[in-house]
Amino acid sequence: MDLRVEPDESGVCLECGSHLPPRFGRVHGDDDDRAHRCPECDSWVRICEGSAAGKDVESL
Repeated sequence: MDLRVEPDESGVCLECGSHLPPRFGRVHGDDDDRAHRCPECDSWVRICEGSAAGKDVESL
């Protein structure tokens, strides 16, 4: 049984499918409040540089 939610639902990381608080997308996500990356699949340094908003950032 697959319990994962669809990635286009609010509060879900588009990269790994992890559940996120709605505020995460509003703060770190793109213009539609979607999170492309999250702390489960990326570092906080990269997230703060814009990776959660779908921006290409350099790996550290």
